[in-house]
Amino acid sequence: MPKAMMAPIAAASWSRVRVSPRAAITPVMKMAGIRPKRSMVIAKTTTDVRMNKAGLNGAVVEAVARGEKPYGIIIEYMALNAKAAGSPVDFVFPEEGVSSITQPVAILAGSDNIEAAKVFVDWQLSQAAQEQSVTQGYFPIFAGVQPPAGYPAVADLNILEADPVVMLAEDEANKLAFADLFGG
Repeated sequence: MPKAMMAPIAAASWSRVRVSPRAAITPVMKMAGIRPKRSMVIAKTTTDVRMNKAGLNGAVVEAVARGEKPYGIIIEYMALNAKAAGSPVDFVFPEEGVSSITQPVAILAGSDNIEAAKVFVDWQLSQAAQEQSVTQGYFPIFAGVQPPAGYPAVADLNILEADPVVMLAEDEANKLAFADLFGG
Protein backbone atom coordinates (compact mmCIF):
# COMPACT_ATOMS: atom_id res chain seq x y z
CA MET A 1 0.00 0.00 0.00
CA PRO A 2 1.33 3.49 -0.75
CA LYS A 3 3.17 4.99 2.24
CA ALA A 4 0.90 8.04 2.34
CA MET A 5 -2.05 5.74 2.98
CA MET A 6 -0.44 3.48 5.61
CA ALA A 7 -0.62 5.69 8.72
CA PRO A 8 -4.40 6.09 8.77
CA ILE A 9 -4.92 2.40 8.04
CA ALA A 10 -2.77 1.40 10.98
CA ALA A 11 -5.17 3.06 13.42
CA ALA A 12 -6.78 0.42 15.63
CA SER A 13 -10.25 1.88 15.11
CA TRP A 14 -9.92 1.21 11.37
CA SER A 15 -9.21 -2.47 11.66
CA ARG A 16 -12.26 -3.61 9.66
CA VAL A 17 -12.54 -1.79 6.35
CA ARG A 18 -15.26 -2.30 3.74
CA VAL A 19 -13.96 -2.94 0.25
CA SER A 20 -15.61 -3.50 -3.09
CA PRO A 21 -13.87 -6.50 -4.67
CA ARG A 22 -14.00 -4.97 -8.16
CA ALA A 23 -12.63 -1.62 -6.98
CA ALA A 24 -9.86 -3.36 -5.06
CA ILE A 25 -8.75 -5.93 -7.63
CA THR A 26 -8.60 -3.60 -10.65
CA PRO A 27 -5.66 -1.49 -9.43
CA VAL A 28 -3.89 -4.55 -8.03
CA MET A 29 -4.24 -6.31 -11.39
CA LYS A 30 -3.06 -3.21 -13.24
CA MET A 31 -0.04 -2.90 -10.99
CA ALA A 32 0.64 -6.63 -11.36
CA GLY A 33 1.11 -6.02 -15.06
CA ILE A 34 3.85 -3.50 -14.36
CA ARG A 35 5.18 -4.26 -10.89
CA PRO A 36 4.17 -7.81 -9.87
CA LYS A 37 6.07 -7.82 -6.57
CA ARG A 38 4.73 -4.42 -5.48
CA SER A 39 1.12 -5.32 -6.28
CA MET A 40 1.25 -8.43 -4.10
CA VAL A 41 2.83 -6.40 -1.26
CA ILE A 42 -0.10 -4.00 -1.53
CA ALA A 43 -2.61 -6.85 -1.52
CA LYS A 44 -0.94 -8.57 1.43
CA THR A 45 -0.69 -5.30 3.35
CA THR A 46 -4.42 -4.73 2.94
CA THR A 47 -5.16 -8.18 4.33
CA ASP A 48 -2.91 -7.43 7.30
CA VAL A 49 -5.40 -4.72 8.28
CA ARG A 50 -8.22 -7.28 7.92
CA MET A 51 -10.22 -5.77 5.10
CA ASN A 52 -13.58 -7.34 4.50
CA LYS A 53 -15.60 -7.48 1.32
CA ALA A 54 -18.76 -5.44 1.07
CA GLY A 55 -19.80 -7.11 -2.18
CA LEU A 56 -21.09 -4.11 -4.09
CA ASN A 57 -19.89 -0.52 -4.28
CA GLY A 58 -23.19 0.78 -2.90
CA ALA A 59 -22.67 -1.18 0.31
CA VAL A 60 -19.27 0.46 0.75
CA VAL A 61 -20.68 3.99 0.38
CA GLU A 62 -23.53 3.19 2.77
CA ALA A 63 -21.23 1.70 5.44
CA VAL A 64 -18.98 4.78 5.36
CA ALA A 65 -21.95 7.18 5.30
CA ARG A 66 -23.50 5.48 8.35
CA GLY A 67 -20.19 5.73 10.20
CA GLU A 68 -19.80 1.95 10.43
CA LYS A 69 -16.48 2.17 8.59
CA PRO A 70 -14.03 5.07 8.51
CA TYR A 71 -13.30 4.55 4.81
CA GLY A 72 -13.68 2.12 1.94
CA ILE A 73 -12.12 1.32 -1.42
CA ILE A 74 -14.58 2.14 -4.17
CA ILE A 75 -15.04 3.45 -7.69
CA GLU A 76 -14.83 7.24 -7.55
CA TYR A 77 -18.08 8.23 -9.21
CA MET A 78 -20.21 6.38 -6.64
CA ALA A 79 -18.62 8.17 -3.69
CA LEU A 80 -18.60 11.55 -5.43
CA ASN A 81 -22.22 11.18 -6.58
CA ALA A 82 -23.21 10.31 -3.00
CA LYS A 83 -21.28 13.34 -1.72
CA ALA A 84 -23.00 15.60 -4.27
CA ALA A 85 -26.36 14.25 -3.04
CA GLY A 86 -25.50 15.26 0.54
CA SER A 87 -24.03 12.03 1.91
CA PRO A 88 -21.26 12.59 4.50
CA VAL A 89 -18.60 10.88 2.35
CA ASP A 90 -15.67 12.05 0.26
CA PHE A 91 -13.19 10.53 -2.17
CA VAL A 92 -9.41 10.80 -2.33
CA PHE A 93 -7.49 10.27 -5.55
CA PRO A 94 -4.15 8.86 -4.29
CA GLU A 95 -1.20 10.80 -5.66
CA GLU A 96 0.65 7.48 -6.01
CA GLY A 97 -1.69 6.60 -8.85
CA VAL A 98 -5.19 5.53 -9.79
CA SER A 99 -6.43 2.82 -12.09
CA SER A 100 -8.65 3.54 -15.03
CA ILE A 101 -11.80 1.53 -15.53
CA THR A 102 -13.19 1.88 -19.01
CA GLN A 103 -16.72 1.33 -20.26
CA PRO A 104 -16.03 -0.30 -23.63
CA VAL A 105 -18.54 -0.52 -26.44
CA ALA A 106 -18.43 -2.95 -29.36
CA ILE A 107 -20.55 -4.51 -32.07
CA LEU A 108 -20.69 -8.28 -32.25
CA ALA A 109 -20.25 -9.73 -35.73
CA GLY A 110 -23.40 -11.83 -35.30
CA SER A 111 -25.63 -8.96 -34.14
CA ASP A 112 -29.19 -8.99 -35.50
CA ASN A 113 -29.12 -5.30 -36.43
CA ILE A 114 -25.60 -4.11 -37.18
CA GLU A 115 -26.76 -0.78 -38.62
CA ALA A 116 -28.65 0.11 -35.43
CA ALA A 117 -25.63 -0.99 -33.41
CA LYS A 118 -23.41 1.34 -35.46
CA VAL A 119 -25.78 4.24 -34.74
CA PHE A 120 -25.63 3.42 -31.03
CA VAL A 121 -21.81 3.23 -31.01
CA ASP A 122 -21.59 6.49 -32.95
CA TRP A 123 -23.83 8.11 -30.33
CA GLN A 124 -21.78 6.63 -27.46
CA LEU A 125 -18.70 8.28 -28.95
CA SER A 126 -20.42 11.63 -29.53
CA GLN A 127 -20.08 14.94 -27.72
CA ALA A 128 -23.69 14.59 -26.49
CA ALA A 129 -23.00 11.19 -24.92
CA GLN A 130 -19.87 12.50 -23.23
CA GLU A 131 -21.79 15.42 -21.79
CA GLN A 132 -24.48 13.03 -20.54
CA SER A 133 -21.85 10.77 -18.96
CA VAL A 134 -20.55 13.76 -17.00
CA THR A 135 -24.05 14.28 -15.52
CA GLN A 136 -23.87 10.68 -14.28
CA GLY A 137 -20.52 11.28 -12.59
CA TYR A 138 -18.18 9.73 -15.15
CA PHE A 139 -14.95 11.22 -16.43
CA PRO A 140 -15.33 12.18 -20.10
CA ILE A 141 -13.05 10.70 -22.74
CA PHE A 142 -13.03 13.87 -24.86
CA ALA A 143 -10.48 16.53 -23.98
CA GLY A 144 -12.96 19.37 -24.58
CA VAL A 145 -15.56 18.05 -22.11
CA GLN A 146 -15.13 19.14 -18.49
CA PRO A 147 -15.30 16.46 -15.78
CA PRO A 148 -18.11 16.61 -13.22
CA ALA A 149 -18.00 19.40 -10.63
CA GLY A 150 -15.59 18.60 -7.83
CA TYR A 151 -13.53 16.18 -9.91
CA PRO A 152 -9.88 16.86 -10.66
CA ALA A 153 -8.79 17.37 -14.25
CA VAL A 154 -7.78 14.07 -15.83
CA ALA A 155 -4.38 15.63 -16.61
CA ASP A 156 -3.84 16.12 -12.86
CA LEU A 157 -4.27 12.41 -12.08
CA ASN A 158 -1.43 9.90 -12.05
CA ILE A 159 -3.13 7.14 -14.04
CA LEU A 160 -1.41 3.78 -13.70
CA GLU A 161 -0.31 2.31 -16.97
CA ALA A 162 -1.02 -1.32 -17.64
CA ASP A 163 -0.26 -3.87 -20.30
CA PRO A 164 -3.59 -5.46 -21.32
CA VAL A 165 -1.80 -8.49 -22.77
CA VAL A 166 -0.10 -9.17 -19.43
CA MET A 167 -3.33 -8.47 -17.51
CA LEU A 168 -5.28 -10.93 -19.66
CA ALA A 169 -2.56 -13.57 -19.40
CA GLU A 170 -2.47 -13.23 -15.61
CA ASP A 171 -6.20 -12.62 -15.08
CA GLU A 172 -7.12 -16.02 -13.66
CA ALA A 173 -4.06 -16.18 -11.39
CA ASN A 174 -4.79 -12.66 -10.08
CA LYS A 175 -8.43 -13.55 -9.36
CA LEU A 176 -7.38 -16.68 -7.48
CA ALA A 177 -4.76 -14.75 -5.50
CA PHE A 178 -7.33 -12.07 -4.65
CA ALA A 179 -9.87 -14.69 -3.54
CA ASP A 180 -7.22 -16.38 -1.42
CA LEU A 181 -6.18 -13.10 0.22
CA PHE A 182 -9.68 -11.73 0.80
CA GLY A 183 -11.65 -14.94 1.24
CA GLY A 184 -13.88 -14.88 -1.74
